[in-house]
Amino acid sequence: CDVYDIATKSPDWQGPAWYRMLPPAGIMMPQKTPGRQRCGTGMAGWLDGQHPEIQFQTTVNARVCFDIDFGPDSNCFQESTTNITNCGQFYVYQLQDTPYCDARYCSYDPVELNMDEVEEKLTGEDLL
Repeated sequence: CDVYDIATKSPDWQGPAWYRMLPPAGIMMPQKTPGRQRCGTGMAGWLDGQHPEIQFQTTVNARVCFDIDFGPDSNCFQESTTNITNCGQFYVYQLQDTPYCDARYCSYDPVELNMDEVEEKLTGEDLL
């Protein structure tokens, strides 16, 4: 983004580091694509895998996909990796820079939004 002098970086983004997702954006990454033009971006980042179930003991490596929705095979147009730790009531993610300026990581609250409804109802709230 700096190359093109475009101010699309979230003010919460501090570069590659460990992050905790917080309301009102949500508390965890969706494990299903929310679709294109969601989470306040053209390329929505979602977790292509599972969150760790064991608290405080497990950090898992997972793939993050960025959906550009050019067709049936573009739900993972670009990808990155993340480490995820289950901290009991929340998860922390070791996030990398996104592959494009218009890509962001999505988050949602599973209490407020059923995973089956993510694609239909994710409103554009995002943390990063």
